[in-house]
Amino acid sequence: MAECITTSKCHDPADTQTEEGPTPKKAKIVRSDNTAGTNTENDSLSSNSETHTCESCIKSLPRASYTKKQWNKVYGGWICNNCLAEQRSLLRDAEKEAQRLDKQNRHEQKLIDQKGKADGTFDGIDAIRRCLICQVSKPRKEYSGKQWKRLFRECESCVTVRMESGEKKKRPVGQVQAELLQIVSRFCSRCGDTKAKSDFSPKQWKQPADGERMCKVCWRREENARYEHRSAIEQEEIRRENNPLLPMTKLCFTCHNFKSPEAFSSNQRKKLYGSCTECVVVVHDRRRQGILQVKKARVCSICHLEKAFEDYARGQFARIDRRCRICAAAYVKERDEHRLAEKEMEDKRRLCEERGKKSPLTKRCFGCKLFKDVDGYSGRQWNKIFATCRACFKKDERALDGVENGPEGFERGGENEYPIDEPC
Repeated sequence: MAECITTSKCHDPADTQTEEGPTPKKAKIVRSDNTAGTNTENDSLSSNSETHTCESCIKSLPRASYTKKQWNKVYGGWICNNCLAEQRSLLRDAEKEAQRLDKQNRHEQKLIDQKGKADGTFDGIDAIRRCLICQVSKPRKEYSGKQWKRLFRECESCVTVRMESGEKKKRPVGQVQAELLQIVSRFCSRCGDTKAKSDFSPKQWKQPADGERMCKVCWRREENARYEHRSAIEQEEIRRENNPLLPMTKLCFTCHNFKSPEAFSSNQRKKLYGSCTECVVVVHDRRRQGILQVKKARVCSICHLEKAFEDYARGQFARIDRRCRICAAAYVKERDEHRLAEKEMEDKRRLCEERGKKSPLTKRCFGCKLFKDVDGYSGRQWNKIFATCRACFKKDERALDGVENGPEGFERGGENEYPIDEPC
């Protein structure tokens, strides 16, 4: 029976088909794989050859010029990567411009109220006050009782328009409006003209203060005047070396005349581009008449509050990153605490080394107050006393993941951050 089974297996035609069957099946599998590969190649070639027309620049561009979301749009409206980047930059510029205009409008509101109090038109029967939205001075009957007492007040007509448009709250500072995307001009403080963006350098276009911004022509004229001023001073020094009996003089940057040092104030005498007392008086008179712009209040870069000249220390009022006296005192205190924390960590690290334990070399970030190793800083920041880590530099672009305060005495936020009380 065993022999019969073996002979049946050897001579069964169905078994011979199964033995010969795998070879053509493998060939079919190979052919199917080859066809699938050719199909994918054809699909890739077709996708590379396919183009979409950008709605902004009106150019036919391939798949690599679009994001996945833009490419997969069904009913058109594709926008390429370059146009998207340009639109984002326009939105950022418009938002900054909105912030600047809002701050300038609020600053003008304060100045007009101060002027009204001095003239006697702020209070009384015939009192008028300026509306922040329409920027028109109106009498008491045009305001509600609550709005009349506010500094940044709105008249009844502006409130009605705002409520009808569906805005229940006031527009936040810096909110982007559609009309702000069309702002392509700014004010030059020297020539007093409003010019286009191409007339300013990138640095001057980003200057937030109207009283300090200069166009390219005025900036070039200012640089030439300073160069001539320095050249005249050098020639005068050469003359004085050849003739020591000549009296001491100083060149005025405004009238370009050599005068005795007594003609300058003690502050102007120390400056390289100082002006004599007569020229300073003329400039002050023009400011009083309103010919030149002068700012009696500025916004602090830390607390973002508009404060008077008396609220700033000497030299802070003219700075771009100015700090009021309160914020400056808090900054000094923060620096002292930073030095103290660094010293305590260094003492604990030295104690760990004496015990024979390994302690990683870390540095405290002045921004997030976390101790991080060298990988958490750039090479330039690692050598600074008040260093800033890489994460704090990017906190405006993205949110920090996992940066939270843990239990008392420990701050966590990643692999390279260590407990304060246990450096080793």
